[in-house]
Amino acid sequence: MDNAYTDVGKSESHVLVRFASGQSPIAAAGGAALLKGETNGMGTDFTHAVDAERVAIKSAGATTKQGVNSFYINNSTSPKMVYDVAGVLGWSPHNYVQQSQAFDNATYWVVENCTIVANSIAAPDGTLTADKLVENSVNGSHDLQQGGIPNITGQMSVYVKAAGRTRILIYDAASGTGYGFDLTTGTTFVVSGIPPGSATIQDAGNGWWRCSLACVGATTIGVYTCSGTIYSYAGDGVSGVYLWGAQVNKGSVPTAYLPTTTTARFGLALDYDPATHAAKGLLCEPQATNLVTDSAGMTTTWTLGGMTRTLAQGTAPNGLNELIKFTMVAGTAAKQIWCATGASAVRPNSIYAKAGTLNWLCVASQGANTDGVYFNLTTGVVGTQKGTSTGYMENCGNGVWRCVAVFQAASFFTLSCHSADNQADTWNAVGGETIFVWQPQTETGTVATSPIPTLGTTVTRAADRAFIEAASINYSATAGSWWVEHYTQLGQTSQWIIGTNTSAATPIFSSGDHFYGMDSNSSPIYSIIGSGATGNINRAAVAFQSGDRAISAKGLVPTTDAGATAAILAPLQIWFGFGSGGINMNGWIRKVRYLPRRPSNAELQAMTA
Repeated sequence: MDNAYTDVGKSESHVLVRFASGQSPIAAAGGAALLKGETNGMGTDFTHAVDAERVAIKSAGATTKQGVNSFYINNSTSPKMVYDVAGVLGWSPHNYVQQSQAFDNATYWVVENCTIVANSIAAPDGTLTADKLVENSVNGSHDLQQGGIPNITGQMSVYVKAAGRTRILIYDAASGTGYGFDLTTGTTFVVSGIPPGSATIQDAGNGWWRCSLACVGATTIGVYTCSGTIYSYAGDGVSGVYLWGAQVNKGSVPTAYLPTTTTARFGLALDYDPATHAAKGLLCEPQATNLVTDSAGMTTTWTLGGMTRTLAQGTAPNGLNELIKFTMVAGTAAKQIWCATGASAVRPNSIYAKAGTLNWLCVASQGANTDGVYFNLTTGVVGTQKGTSTGYMENCGNGVWRCVAVFQAASFFTLSCHSADNQADTWNAVGGETIFVWQPQTETGTVATSPIPTLGTTVTRAADRAFIEAASINYSATAGSWWVEHYTQLGQTSQWIIGTNTSAATPIFSSGDHFYGMDSNSSPIYSIIGSGATGNINRAAVAFQSGDRAISAKGLVPTTDAGATAAILAPLQIWFGFGSGGINMNGWIRKVRYLPRRPSNAELQAMTA
């Protein structure tokens, strides 16, 4: 085995690959670029542009490439909001429909006046998994339905191809609305007797269309064939449509399709910078609860003083007309809005905001003169920080900033609007001054996590649980190494980066400026110190074989010890962003590589530089 390695720079557009003497460059992309010069191993580049190339698995020199949601498993029970490559905040892929491709499964799908022929033709993904709905020779509706969908506001979608019938209806039983889809012209139409909702149709190629209906309080998805604009008619016994990939998801657009079996499924949250659109990687977060209620409207549970509120006044980070405008009332009365959030605790309070005629706001714990941070919405500068609070701003594009203030004790979310960075909180409004805000959030901990929208109650988002089966990468029980490029947020210290269900494969853990290899009871077995482990992109790597273990980070000389043989036994699962110690990472995994060999100490030092 040669000692070639891949040196991947921080730039998204630049990959520098070094080769051992006599070795020639080989074209590669995504995860494959991380395995140059290796015969076996696994590499994932979560920042690569093409999903089908993000994961690469090498076995005996042959490379197999996969998309992340085909290879990784996510056992989280919540989707989350992340930025896409266009800088729009939306939901990560998820699907609440069960048996989304097995329409013949009578346990999950109820058919009416039709039969289902399983696996009739090739689906849009090329697999022989598309079913055919054939209408019976009766007068009535010809349809299939699935109930038990969670009560969400989102999108119902299904891939459809004509098979004698060229029109369908998608029906939302909760709202009683639906829309028709023409599979010949790629247009929508109103179905007779059905109150219309909002619908889109997308060309999926080879005669397939992805038909989507906006749903409100979804509980049942229904797909009906149509004759003209009528959904109840005399069937001919032979006509129908091909179906594949039913999905119900949160949000204003259908997310990337995720196939399901007997449970809902939640995909990986790949995140992008909202302003530069650069890929940030796999967002890994702990469980979080937004303690603010009615974050969407800031109405029913909020107390307003010295200003008026107008909804739907501009484009929010999610691309929808959801910015809330606050207009100041003339006079010196405090210009505030606040919401009680329970008992005091260390909490980050965050809100998205855009300057109107005013460009200063203060996010405070309670009242105007306690802990708080001033934010300049024109320059992105954090102004006065009062009490024990700290704060930072994130540029979300289109003039919107996410303003985050962390308090040592906060039982209220208070937003104050100002004409200047004015710690005294007194200024004389002429009247009519404006500022725009969206999505306030209060949560426990020290780092603001991804947005958690709320209505009448608080909402909890589950912790991320991304993992792979060790057998899927031919994990070696005799020698190996893990390498990771990651970014962890300021304010978060102890956290797993790579873990296992047994902690037996010397995974990577960080705490402050330390990187650790861990033993089976989650205590450090060896560590290396590298300043600036949080708030920066870092690389760390562990290597292990019987009686020989090492860890390196940030290009530092590896720390080694004579580890026991038991420390390299193969676990059943490899976990990313969490571990058996129960401490979740709060940040991004950008790239990860596994090699079933023990690299030299010089290699470890070079590959983490």
